[in-house]
Amino acid sequence: MGERKYIGSLMLALLLVLVSASSAYTQPTWVQPERPGDIARQVAEAKARYFAQMEALATEPTPNQAHYDATYYWLDLTIDPSTQTVSGSVKMTAEVLSGSLSQVDIDLYTNMTVDSIVGATGSLTFSHANDIL
Repeated sequence: MGERKYIGSLMLALLLVLVSASSAYTQPTWVQPERPGDIARQVAEAKARYFAQMEALATEPTPNQAHYDATYYWLDLTIDPSTQTVSGSVKMTAEVLSGSLSQVDIDLYTNMTVDSIVGATGSLTFSHANDIL
């Protein structure tokens, strides 16, 4: 079950890194292959570098994240490359694994702005610090 949370956190981190203007990821420099088949090696090396970067960005789940399992994310995003911004909404469905749950910790880089959070009962209060919403 812990591996599933790590993968979910990694997937969310991956999405946020891909759309974040301040991402540390740089595009690989491609060179013309010298022999047929060389491109496969270059692609494999680029993938390995990329996934190593993603693994380095992954964080351990917070203690609160161990109490629920996010089972669904619905993303309605608008990406504007000219301004390097992402806007939209995210709907998350989760299953409570133990006890009662009074808050949810979501990995979200602090450079991302959140203007509101809405739950089943209406607007909710929230804080956003240290890459946790």
